[in-house]
Amino acid sequence: MALDTYNRYSGTGRPVDDMGNTTPEIEVSESVRPWGKFLPAPYLPVGRFDVHKRANVVLSVGTPVGFDAVGSLVPAGIPDGHTFEYDSDDYRTGMYATRSAANGTAITSATTEAKCAQGLLGVSGLAATSVDKFVRPVGVTSYNVFSHEGGVSFTTWPSYSLTYDKPLNYAQHNTMAQDLVAITCDYCLLVPYVEGRNLLGPNVKVCDNTAGGVAALSKVAKSHVFCHDELIVSGAKNILTSGLSLAFVSPSCGLSISGAGLTTPTDGGVTGSITAAIFIAPGDSVGSAVDCSVAGMHILYSASTEKYIVLRNSIDFATQDSSALTGGAGTGILTSGTWKWLLETPLQPGDFVVARLGKFVKFVKGRHDVDEIAGQILAVDKNFQDKSYLSRVKSAYERATSPSDMMPGSATRGIPFNLHMVTDGAWRQYTKLEDLAGTTLSSTGFDAPLLRLVTINLLK
Repeated sequence: MALDTYNRYSGTGRPVDDMGNTTPEIEVSESVRPWGKFLPAPYLPVGRFDVHKRANVVLSVGTPVGFDAVGSLVPAGIPDGHTFEYDSDDYRTGMYATRSAANGTAITSATTEAKCAQGLLGVSGLAATSVDKFVRPVGVTSYNVFSHEGGVSFTTWPSYSLTYDKPLNYAQHNTMAQDLVAITCDYCLLVPYVEGRNLLGPNVKVCDNTAGGVAALSKVAKSHVFCHDELIVSGAKNILTSGLSLAFVSPSCGLSISGAGLTTPTDGGVTGSITAAIFIAPGDSVGSAVDCSVAGMHILYSASTEKYIVLRNSIDFATQDSSALTGGAGTGILTSGTWKWLLETPLQPGDFVVARLGKFVKFVKGRHDVDEIAGQILAVDKNFQDKSYLSRVKSAYERATSPSDMMPGSATRGIPFNLHMVTDGAWRQYTKLEDLAGTTLSSTGFDAPLLRLVTINLLK
């Protein structure tokens, strides 16, 4: 307030912008299910066929996902150079064919392995044996995501583009099973977990039966979201050079059962030198030599490229003096010896989890990067049997031979449906001593599967 010479009040109000400009809003959505134009990558293999929607599921509900170099959704925890496997579901008659991760062309035959084009999942321009990063998680799928049925165009793969709003590009009858999709962040999940198993292994069996009769876990079971124990190596005698560590072992390399180990000389390992490291997986022959002397992560394939490891080099050996390595700079010999293939220790409340190949595994400092953490375990429920007298609920299709047809209740022997699905009805087989088709199984060596339910607090 101010007074003039005659003691009269003279106001000095705020300055006025004659145009009346306002500040634009910045909030776009809540973080639980953020706004975004998300589409699945066109090269994701089909996990299972949804009979009700008549569409191919490529990302099951709850799958941890991230982005490829184009911005499409892919399972989190996949490294550049990952080998995708395709089968007849990827070119089913009447369905839109999956594109190859190697070159973008439509899948027309059961190609057992198609190595991802370098740069498709990371930064372009990488060496053919280098990994920029594992795909970082941004959230989980809010529901089943079906294969992209719109247009896919590219001039030079892996730089591609997707269209979803042009009916002329739709694969079937001027319609799509699904348009843009959503992801869920900052939420708590209830996820099945089988302790002491790597469920993505090629011959994994949730139940052990020394008399035989228990089938390996099906492709459908593996398509669902779950936690499992990561395949690791105990006593990696080959990597003695300071600065080298093992960041990842693909599940196709080894065992699926906790406590077992491979110790004979033919059971795999790394030989050669820093500039020419050679990997051999158990039961396979050697792959091509890889120069791992530069700092970063390097992917080493066995002869079968779905069997690979990722080596982390924390020191740029190519710039070190001869005292840094036995044998001279950049030529340090990886001493002979074989690896023992084991599984990571079980999940406990308080453990952090990361994503690997679209599933949850335990975070281990030194093997995983901190920015890969997707969530934290709040609870591990080991008393899953007969929750709320579920086994007393008479459910339909008890005699079905597909786990997905067996409704929760008496048909699942009282265990939750998500555990039943990811184990191909293992608890039912264990309690009835017969497989899903009704064939009698021997009780010899038949141990109860270590089924768990874990609560994960998403931190993404």
